[in-house]
Amino acid sequence: RQNAEIVVADGVRWKSDVPLIRSFKKNFLVYITATPEARFERLKKRAEKTGEAEMTWEQFLKEEQALTEIFISEIGKMADVVIDNNGTPKELEAKTHAFYRDRLFPVLYNRR
Repeated sequence: RQNAEIVVADGVRWKSDVPLIRSFKKNFLVYITATPEARFERLKKRAEKTGEAEMTWEQFLKEEQALTEIFISEIGKMADVVIDNNGTPKELEAKTHAFYRDRLFPVLYNRR
């Protein structure tokens, strides 16, 4: 119901979310991925939740099997664009800008 040109649904974790995204006339499903090792190190550094800084690799792997996590890679296979996030924050920013410039804006503004 947003009256916006771009709506971002962050953290798509359920396969049932994909048809909703695809129901928009102009849509992209973007999968931003990183290795488990990279995600684990970043989680510990961010420490947004209590105990994350002290989390062990085994605990992390167990959480990766949670119901909210197990469909993410399957959803990623349905993505229009995959962005590898194993590099630096600056590299991710450059890849994101390239996506906006090369894929998103042409669709939004050149095909009306």
